[in-house]
Amino acid sequence: MSGASYVSKRPSAGVHIRMGLPPSMYFVSFGNIPSGFSELLKKEGIGEFKIKLTKSFAGMTHERGMLFSQRYKKSKVKFVSTGEFKADLAAERIAEDHLNDLSRFRNEAERVFSRRKPEFVLLDEDRTKYKRVLTEEASKAGVRTVVMQHGITMEHLNSGIPFADDSFTPLYADSFFCWGEKSLRYMEEKPENSGKIIVGGSPNLSFCFNGERKVRDVVIIDQQFQSVEEERSLAYEELIKMLESSNIDYAIYLRMEHNRDYLTKLTGGKVIDWRRNGVREEIRKSRVAIGFTSTALIESLYQGVPAISYDYMENGDVLGLEGGAISSVSSTGEIGKKIKEEREIKRSREEFVDAARKHIAFEGSESLAKMAGEVLKPK
Repeated sequence: MSGASYVSKRPSAGVHIRMGLPPSMYFVSFGNIPSGFSELLKKEGIGEFKIKLTKSFAGMTHERGMLFSQRYKKSKVKFVSTGEFKADLAAERIAEDHLNDLSRFRNEAERVFSRRKPEFVLLDEDRTKYKRVLTEEASKAGVRTVVMQHGITMEHLNSGIPFADDSFTPLYADSFFCWGEKSLRYMEEKPENSGKIIVGGSPNLSFCFNGERKVRDVVIIDQQFQSVEEERSLAYEELIKMLESSNIDYAIYLRMEHNRDYLTKLTGGKVIDWRRNGVREEIRKSRVAIGFTSTALIESLYQGVPAISYDYMENGDVLGLEGGAISSVSSTGEIGKKIKEEREIKRSREEFVDAARKHIAFEGSESLAKMAGEVLKPK
């Protein structure tokens, strides 16, 4: 980009304190791993060693886990009126900002694995830099690595949606616990994944049909459009205009802070702050949930609330959602019709279960037991 300059700040100093090693039998977890999994393994005498990242001054390794202090330079792109952006120089500086921390993290993981080898490593993804490095170090130590699916997959690989495949493929870990047959087919479209994919369901979900009082017609699940403001406008502005002109009561549930100012101004303040497990409660309070490519659309089925995926780019039903209590539509007019239809329909529990089963084979304690049984199988 012309007229841009990459600016680095000085790295923060820090220390890493080593206070002990994991127990003799343990597994490593890194990411959003359900607590129930740890409880099942504890009954088998296998402890949990949690890895977490922090930006505080000090990090530490002790018997229950590693708190790794990131010290990389917090950098930014500064736009200036003169000068030409040197892409190769900027890339070099960006790499330098992160390589030091990755090297430190690699050394700490190698140190733990060389002194006391875990039974396995469990991750919620193997794509981001620290989890990728941990996967590599586990492989060197001869330790099995397993990824637990954390979000919805496309209907097919190479769907034409930018970055759609980045969270799942290619698989660097040894095994992948997927939600169900749909995600199994998706992952096995790459031949090198064959034999590595295990249907494990989703332990984070469970059906909840408690008949909570409805306080609004629609809840919209916020979508992050970082660095793509034009797409954000395309997704939101016609939708909000239609809802307001049709006197449809709505609110937008914020997933992160990125869109707060934009959506507050666009809707006159009809936003709901994020809170832990808050999306499920807000869905139950609504007659219909609207999203884009969010896993919350599947969560809506588990709350007994019909869901609509807004295909504002007219890509087609790339998530494989269409059918019964969940649908994919490409115009705001269609959304308005769907909302009115749902006001008149009294859907049965079976309709929501059937729609969810297209994506998730089983859930809750059944899913946890399935996964625990797989990782405890003799090598």
